[in-house]
Amino acid sequence: PIMQKNYDIIEERHSILSYYLLAFPTFEDLSLKVLILKTLEYVLTGVAGTDAIKPLTVATEIFFALCKSLLKGANGIELDSEEEAKIYEDLLMDAEMMCSTIEKLLEFDSRVAPIMLDGGILSVKLSEVL
Repeated sequence: PIMQKNYDIIEERHSILSYYLLAFPTFEDLSLKVLILKTLEYVLTGVAGTDAIKPLTVATEIFFALCKSLLKGANGIELDSEEEAKIYEDLLMDAEMMCSTIEKLLEFDSRVAPIMLDGGILSVKLSEVL
């Protein structure tokens, strides 16, 4: 119960895990990315009774955004082939890491599937507004 209370208090007040997940593709340090995803896994599978819907929603939205970016490509952005290859490599690695985590979570948490079904809706609505 102490872990649950600590996590709920920190996430409710500061949304730390959600912000780290939101910034996930911008981090270069692989160990930081692993720590972020392992923290999400732990919170959802190891901390009983926690309400981690916001971080889970952010994780699925970021996953869909990564997939969309990989499918969309550079679209008019002037990059040399080396830069473009590095960007795609990084995006692909991030998407694979997120996918692996989401797959694990699907096995253990019944909240993941409905959130995945709703996933991408936020980015579609934002695209319409912009």
